[in-house]
Amino acid sequence: MKNRKWLRVAIPLLVVLAILVVYQYGYLALEERKALLREEQESKAKTLRKYLAVIAEKPEWEKRLVALKEQRKAESAKLIEGET
Repeated sequence: MKNRKWLRVAIPLLVVLAILVVYQYGYLALEERKALLREEQESKAKTLRKYLAVIAEKPEWEKRLVALKEQRKAESAKLIEGET
């Protein structure tokens, strides 16, 4: 008789504890992992946007390089060649 009363209390208590353990180490761990993956994805997306911005600036840099080369060529034509 005493054992039955004890079992009536112990079994639901064990079920509740088992549910809490599964929640703590299962569900919450998965949610944390999802959050970490989301942060990593956002970080990579931010880096990708930076790279795309740099790539978009490439034609401007190429035009500037051509202009500077022409400027250097014009300046070097003004110099007198000789030994120093």
